[in-house]
Amino acid sequence: MMQRPPRELASLNSPCAIVANHSGVPYFWFEQTGPEGERIDVLVVRATFDFASGGSLMTLAQTQHEIVLGVCAAETDAIRMVTR
Repeated sequence: MMQRPPRELASLNSPCAIVANHSGVPYFWFEQTGPEGERIDVLVVRATFDFASGGSLMTLAQTQHEIVLGVCAAETDAIRMVTR
């Protein structure tokens, strides 16, 4: 659940969102500026699931990995390699 104070109460020097993560998976929150100059909250969540068969639901894997921040080269980034 994310809560933002009204724009007039928000300070540019402090975080404006409160993230209550009850999912058990890693997350990363950041603020971005939109095309009109408005502030936008962006929430990135990374979760790994165990595949199921026979139409069963996938389950959350016991081992989860942190979100890695940084720039990835296209040669080592599987998603970028597929979408080129």
